[in-house]
Amino acid sequence: MLRTRFLAGTPGKRSTSPRRTNAQGTPKSTPLSRDFVVRLSGFRAFSKLKKVALTALAQQLPDEKIDSLQKTFRALDQNGDGTLSVEEVREAIVQEGLKPPKALEDILQAIDCNGSGSLDYTEFLAAMLDQKVYMQRDVCWAAFRIFDLDGDGKITREELAKVLNGDSVQELFGARKIEKMIEEVDKDGDGAVDFEEFCAMMSSKASEAPNKRQKVS
Repeated sequence: MLRTRFLAGTPGKRSTSPRRTNAQGTPKSTPLSRDFVVRLSGFRAFSKLKKVALTALAQQLPDEKIDSLQKTFRALDQNGDGTLSVEEVREAIVQEGLKPPKALEDILQAIDCNGSGSLDYTEFLAAMLDQKVYMQRDVCWAAFRIFDLDGDGKITREELAKVLNGDSVQELFGARKIEKMIEEVDKDGDGAVDFEEFCAMMSSKASEAPNKRQKVS
């Protein structure tokens, strides 16, 4: 299971779910987007680096860019505990007249980066972000800079390890895992990920290999 140690120490972390606004304390019904299940399933197939990049980015985006997702999360969180259980997600899918995928529990487990057994707000945002949002050049650049610690325009193995493992004595991401994450995206073979390669990774679909020539808007 993919775990992201950096969630605990990233400045500006979006750690809490959006608060309810109606007097009764129950969420208003918000229709799910047509591609809700597709996005959940697609996130599981993303490269590991793309998963952690989207999770980091989800902490940084201003509320106006994710207003509809805030409303959806409130509607799904039936018991108001700030997390989404498998049962809550399955019930919401059924209420929309859709058929829950057989592997729903496995899909949600792949999104559950901190291993809590349910989806918190940041994890939900990471899986549901519209590509049109995170492929805007300024947004993509902001995500890249989270990992490019020295600002030289490349993400190295050392930088990725430092962001993911933080100051933890017990590394959750060992050297081999870090190397594989870089290799999945490093198309010119220089051992690091530059901004162009990072954008290609972010713009590729789950079933596609990153194409270095893809551009952001």
